[in-house]
Amino acid sequence: MTTPAPAPETNSPNRRKRPLLIGCGAALAFLCLASGAVGAFLYLRDRVGPAEEPAVAYILDTSPRMNLSGEEGTRLSIAQAILAEIVRPADPTYTTGLRVFGSGARPQPCEDTDLVVPFSAANQSAISDRLLGLQVGAAAESALAEAMLAAIRDLDTARGPHYIVVVTGGADSCNPQAGELIASEADRAGISLETYVVGFQVTEQDAAALKTMSEAATGATYYDAPNAAALRSVLGSIQRRIEQPAAASGGYEAQTACDHPYFPLRQGATWSFSSEGYSYSWTVSAVSGDLNNATATFVMAFEGGSTSFEWTCSSDGVYSYDVGTFTADALGTIGNYSVTSQSGARFPPADELEAGSSWASEYTTTFETSVEGFSTTFTTQIQESHSAGAVQSLATGLGTFDAIPISTTTTSTSTTDFGSFSSASSSVCWFARGVGMLSCDSDSEGFSSHVELVSYSVP
Repeated sequence: MTTPAPAPETNSPNRRKRPLLIGCGAALAFLCLASGAVGAFLYLRDRVGPAEEPAVAYILDTSPRMNLSGEEGTRLSIAQAILAEIVRPADPTYTTGLRVFGSGARPQPCEDTDLVVPFSAANQSAISDRLLGLQVGAAAESALAEAMLAAIRDLDTARGPHYIVVVTGGADSCNPQAGELIASEADRAGISLETYVVGFQVTEQDAAALKTMSEAATGATYYDAPNAAALRSVLGSIQRRIEQPAAASGGYEAQTACDHPYFPLRQGATWSFSSEGYSYSWTVSAVSGDLNNATATFVMAFEGGSTSFEWTCSSDGVYSYDVGTFTADALGTIGNYSVTSQSGARFPPADELEAGSSWASEYTTTFETSVEGFSTTFTTQIQESHSAGAVQSLATGLGTFDAIPISTTTTSTSTTDFGSFSSASSSVCWFARGVGMLSCDSDSEGFSSHVELVSYSVP
């Protein structure tokens, strides 16, 4: 995405409505209206097709591998409780059903899948209740692909859009070409399908196999959930995406955990800012990881030098950064930063950035410098308190954006070989989805500044 052009205006004039009952006597008004409504319904039905009936197939692994124990119980006990927690309050207008595999319900292990809650509207409570009653089965194989193929056939009777949500403790053990089979079945059914496969506490080998399967199955995405907190976060995110695809991401599709909608640390992204008397730029030069955990290399360049950062991110937000080197054009590397301890997110997940929300972050940094015979080490302890305001319309030189203001108060104490000193500052920075920081006003010890975005590119 590059600097956006203004959206074209649309007109929605109020049209004068013609009387609907012309030619009908007063006594026949109701019948005339009813006849007209039926005729209009049949006309529109024949031309625009059937109304959408969103449908979701939930699939849970109940094979013996789900009996493996962790800190909070077995894989199955954790997965069924979290999935029940996510499904119960879900949108009741959706048609939903629950399928399992590995329960031993069928004699052929590679065909062992069972629709334990048939598809129906307003079915969420029934699914949650049934989830909590599931037991680990005794199947010799894990027929994941067969369960997904059966789910596609289940969904074929619903008008759509169609979704499959899978929680599994490992890869399919029956079909080497599982991804291709799933893609072929979806194509045969002729349905638009989004599939989310979540590997819960899986091995690296199984994670690789599940990723390969998902890549081969059209419209499928794999997520790794190494613990209960990650599983809850991933399933919650998936459910929000299903029910409100635009609202869940604001039209912004994150690529990794660092690709925060309001602070998109996406590889190749650049921003340029200006203030009175100076300017600087940000560039994301490298990103690695997935939607659960990721790191991003971030370079801030300014007249005469640059500073590099290493951000660390998870499904809990963009929560830490390690500052790398400080380089001056005339002197080369003049110092090295590091973060020796940290707690709290700098940017919590986007769905937690609501008006009135607040959070804190704290970290300790060291800066070691040696320039022309002078050397010292600065150790700085920093405490930050953040709060979010309501989304508002903000006019900038690049146009008008819907933006959220984040207010931050900061106190810091630095210690060096020559003593210590403290400082306090406050700021209000505005962030737009898919763009990042639009502007920032800050004040520190009587010095104030205003910084504004002048160009950006988020690939």
